[in-house]
Amino acid sequence: MRSSTIEPDVISYNAAISACSGFGTWQLALSLFLNSLQCCIAPDVVTFGALGAGFERGRQWRQGCQLLHVMPRSKVEPNDVCFTSVISACGRCLQSDASLQLLRCMLSASVRPNALTYEAASRGFGVAIRSRSSCTGVLEVLEDLRIREARQRLKRVFRPVAMSARCRPASGGVGIVVGFSGTSSSVGRSVGRWRMLPACST
Repeated sequence: MRSSTIEPDVISYNAAISACSGFGTWQLALSLFLNSLQCCIAPDVVTFGALGAGFERGRQWRQGCQLLHVMPRSKVEPNDVCFTSVISACGRCLQSDASLQLLRCMLSASVRPNALTYEAASRGFGVAIRSRSSCTGVLEVLEDLRIREARQRLKRVFRPVAMSARCRPASGGVGIVVGFSGTSSSVGRSVGRWRMLPACST
């Protein structure tokens, strides 16, 4: 592209990274990603999602976890696709503890796991569930999700009440405000440059 005076952009890099990931050549996908950074091309969530898919296919769960840590540094928050790809890589390598931790990170970041997320994580749970601690961890995550979903339902119920209360002052002349405040956190804010980790054995 450079020889034809056409400068590559994030879209062209995303397409190339996605193609490499689709064929399972995660090393080449990572090389393209690092090259795009050297060219000062800001990655987007599609870039990270495509690279995460390559790590999933290559069963490179450590590289995938590092990917999630690097994303906030690029001002890109991980979405459910990115999390699910890395959780799937952990599940393929029977890394149940890592899968559990990532599920907790999803909930902390207000990213809702979907059916594919739990299916990916279950690959690691299948063996590790024999451990009482792993079983307890799975139940804790599911209970946390149930509580959060209940809170979301309450927000939807009380939001009209809160809006109405702000417009209607009480008898003392003070408006009644009913509402909830949510918190969100990003994953790994203090990670520096990408570290070339040793490849996981498949």
